[in-house]
Amino acid sequence: MSTKTTQSIDLLKITNQYRIFIDTCIWMYPPSKDFLTKVLPEALFVRKATTKIPYRVIEEVTRSAKSPDKEKRKRAKFAARMINLYLKAGLAQVLGDKDDPDINDKTVLYVFQKYSDRYLFCLFTRDTALANDVFQLRNQKAVDNKEFLIFGIEDDGSPYQWNFANEASKEPVLFQYKNKPNFKREATIDRSVVENHRLTVRDTVQVASGDGVQTFKHGELTLGEKLEVSHDSTLFRVKKGLVCKVFHKQKLTPNMYQKLVEMLAMPVHFQDVNWPIDLIFTKDQLFLGYLMKEAKGTSLKQVVRTKAHLTSKFPNWNRKHLVELALSYLRTVGQLHDQGIVMGNVNLDHIIVKNEKNLTLIHADGYQINQFRSDRSLINFTPQEILTRRDELLKDKKHDYYAIAVVLFAILFPGRLPYTFQGSTVTAEHILNKRFEFPFQPVFIPNYEKSPWTLIWAGLPFHLRQLFHQTFVQNQRVPIEVWETAIRLYRDSLKNEEVPTDLFLKDIDDLNESKVFAKCMACKTYLRIPEKEYIRITDENPNPLCERCHNLYEIKYPSGIQPSKSKETNLYWTEHTTFLEAISMFRSEMGVTTSG
Repeated sequence: MSTKTTQSIDLLKITNQYRIFIDTCIWMYPPSKDFLTKVLPEALFVRKATTKIPYRVIEEVTRSAKSPDKEKRKRAKFAARMINLYLKAGLAQVLGDKDDPDINDKTVLYVFQKYSDRYLFCLFTRDTALANDVFQLRNQKAVDNKEFLIFGIEDDGSPYQWNFANEASKEPVLFQYKNKPNFKREATIDRSVVENHRLTVRDTVQVASGDGVQTFKHGELTLGEKLEVSHDSTLFRVKKGLVCKVFHKQKLTPNMYQKLVEMLAMPVHFQDVNWPIDLIFTKDQLFLGYLMKEAKGTSLKQVVRTKAHLTSKFPNWNRKHLVELALSYLRTVGQLHDQGIVMGNVNLDHIIVKNEKNLTLIHADGYQINQFRSDRSLINFTPQEILTRRDELLKDKKHDYYAIAVVLFAILFPGRLPYTFQGSTVTAEHILNKRFEFPFQPVFIPNYEKSPWTLIWAGLPFHLRQLFHQTFVQNQRVPIEVWETAIRLYRDSLKNEEVPTDLFLKDIDDLNESKVFAKCMACKTYLRIPEKEYIRITDENPNPLCERCHNLYEIKYPSGIQPSKSKETNLYWTEHTTFLEAISMFRSEMGVTTSG
């Protein structure tokens, strides 16, 4: 029995060039959930495209919801939810309506036949008869476009392509995004080469500019200009585009040597990570360090140190550039995690920025590689659960998630880190006590104009504030893909000018929404806040207080008037939130109405 070959299909090309129709039988088919909520929405969002829904499909789903058949009602409920999410997310366009019989009476077949001279069409259906009818349109002289793409969804949720060239067949396909490169490759150096030519490790070896060094694959090199001296190594340029990292005494250890051997043997390649590409050693076979590509740019720490540093280095940047930089960082770190590599040691100095779309992660020898532990991370990038430990431990991706959130915060809030340090003799006291001064869904009247960063906070979309709050107040860990979704949607809102695009806001008037003066019922102070937030606060407490008075009087709510969280939790993302649901909730919170 022969197995069918799975064909790769570029879904981005389809969403860019084809008008996509989804038949009722796909909408009402629960196994299509992954395709409808994850696969297709991603491609539609990237290409700013929509799927077409004839109004008759909505009518059919509505009728099925009233069917005496329980299973049919269940499927109709699923379909109604999917269609509603697509409409809220702006990923669907309804063709015709109940008062437009001219369009409403037109079937998919009719539309494909009539408009084939103008558009390319793609249909998703499980209906063999409909699929065959569309396939046979290519034989009609009146149909100018001879190619129609017709796909279906199997019982296990996998897609297939209809083919009626000889007899009805379903050919398995895999939808891919061709703009996403594959970073796997052969190992940099075959492990056997290193193991058959073992080096000696001594912590007394020293070299300087002008000295010659040996490598396994790049021959003999001469150490050139000294580029940088850090606490654990010295960086020398050896030739155009390549540098040698020569370790100091504390890193000239058998453990580091074995770790680099392990890294060189890994079948990976990272475009934006300075991964070791060869070992360097003396003519006497003494281990020195490793060879890598030279990183061009400025450290992220220097870029976002202050507003002046940022505007001096990148005078034309606005918030769109910061968001693009954040996405570049997430994608690079995502490549590491995809290969099972945990950083464990995150530092703004180890992120070299060339521009918003090009950065390089350096100090890869400090990552955790299999059983080889990472270097210790700086306090501000260390999650609470590790801060209180004295012993070393092998870290996992969740430990990286905290540090990633700190980096994202530093990018979006130039000059600030999440927690406020107020002076203390206790190490990391500001982190352990969660001194995060940015309010999320507060029961008090927030003062957004007390600092440039609280104004930035007020201008962020709901879901970005939610994710930062979950990380720095609730001590939860947010996966990379969730951050990436939130920031991609933020980028979309910036492009549409739905949110402020300036690096820093002057005052709350810069917010793209209605504002009101909110009065503290204790000190009688007036604070300007978004009207939408004022309505939410006063719905929960008709006599609101400012943050100072709220804390001063230590307000405790009687059980009868406990603030309700039902409205906000309906908008909360979780790790189970699909891409389609995320877009839908994001657009709803932004108050963006979508239509055909």
